[in-house]
Amino acid sequence: MIKIDVSVSSQLLVFKDEIKNELLTYAIATAKNGVGEQLGSNCTPRGKHIVRAKIGGGCPYNTVFAGRRPTGEIYSPELNTYQEELLLLLKGNNDSTLTNKAEEKLRLLGVTQTQINTIKKTNNTFSTINTYSPQDGYVFFKPLSGMGTMKMSMSSSANGKMGGMGNAVNISNSEVSADGQIREGNYVNKGDVLFWVNDLKEVWAILAVDNSHQQELKTGAKTLLISELYKKDTIQSEISFLEPIYQNNQKFIMSRIYLKNPSAKYKINSLVEAMINTAKISSIRVPY
Repeated sequence: MIKIDVSVSSQLLVFKDEIKNELLTYAIATAKNGVGEQLGSNCTPRGKHIVRAKIGGGCPYNTVFAGRRPTGEIYSPELNTYQEELLLLLKGNNDSTLTNKAEEKLRLLGVTQTQINTIKKTNNTFSTINTYSPQDGYVFFKPLSGMGTMKMSMSSSANGKMGGMGNAVNISNSEVSADGQIREGNYVNKGDVLFWVNDLKEVWAILAVDNSHQQELKTGAKTLLISELYKKDTIQSEISFLEPIYQNNQKFIMSRIYLKNPSAKYKINSLVEAMINTAKISSIRVPY
């Protein structure tokens, strides 16, 4: 068992093993008022201690703290160095090749071109810079997380069908996020998928239609959709894909409709109603 000894006289903290060999030694600073156990004395108490909280535990490397609390900022020595390098080049011979290389270094750190232009215009470096992800959307830690299970209502009519919103997600064999969690200290390998980002720019409307209407459904059939989120708005589209499904001892046709969703107004798992312009079929009736 590792033992920690703190020496007030030598101002050292020493890690020792079971046979009292010194493993690590750190310089410390105890209270200016000396040692003492009285509450409010601002002295260093003696005896056995328990670590109640680890300041910085779980925080990223180089996290900035103020009053022992993380500020949400990450210190980057390279960021300041590259800004100074850019300003130095601008003050010098203004070599465009070297200037472009200096700007590229900043862009690789997440600095936008607008921020770089501000540095050049003001001739000053930023003490703090906001960095933004190049991706926009929702983070999923599992391929199907957030998509849920679609509940379908079955009927014999093809004119008023209920369906749900879905979205395409690529499936990976990576085990990194197999349990849906990413933890500090996890080992990752090149090519591992840590999470998925879904921007919802395109969604699917998935409709379940009774199998008796199979001959009436065709890809390209015009449809009119109404979302439960925007019941006053109608969406004109067409069937993009048809797939026969057998589930819970029932046969039905899964109809998929692709919808553009640039403003992300339609959400996954929201319900839709659809009216499908079915194909006319001819039949022969044999009288009794």
